[in-house]
Amino acid sequence: MKRMAIAALLLMIGLLTKAQSFEFQYQGKSLADGATVTIVAEEDAWGVLSCETNPASNPKNGLMLKLLNGNSANVKAELQIEEQTFEAARIQWCMGGNCEMFGVKNYLKKEYVSNGEDQVQFDASDITTKGHLLAKITVTCSLESHSVYVRFTNGEESVRGDLNGDGKVDASDIVTLVNIIMGKE
Repeated sequence: MKRMAIAALLLMIGLLTKAQSFEFQYQGKSLADGATVTIVAEEDAWGVLSCETNPASNPKNGLMLKLLNGNSANVKAELQIEEQTFEAARIQWCMGGNCEMFGVKNYLKKEYVSNGEDQVQFDASDITTKGHLLAKITVTCSLESHSVYVRFTNGEESVRGDLNGDGKVDASDIVTLVNIIMGKE
């Protein structure tokens, strides 16, 4: 009897988790958990270099968080800057209706109620040097958690663990790293 009750409870939890499921999308396409979105710095009309996840010309064509059931839900979001080799005068993250500027910190978190579709705005502006920035955004909703990486680049193509410069860590990169560590390369 206890086994049936536990199985029923696990099934209900599974159904609730599915009912609250969400995903990251970029340019209207679903992103796998742990995917990397790479954005190359561009000059604006004033010649200022910047990177932004949601372009002003079409903000919903950028990085979005979508609840798949269309309902509202409580969201916990975290942004961690993992690497930064370029200089930028301003770095900001907007999600859930409020924006926060990065200063000394490289980690921010926020909680808000999502109405089903949220822009994940993350921008670096007034970039003055070559390099890159790699950030991890993690969102938790109910019992489910997903992450996406955002990589801004300005003339420097390689980041930690990305040996082939394509913004992705694949099996050949891992084999190469193991061989380097073992002294076989």
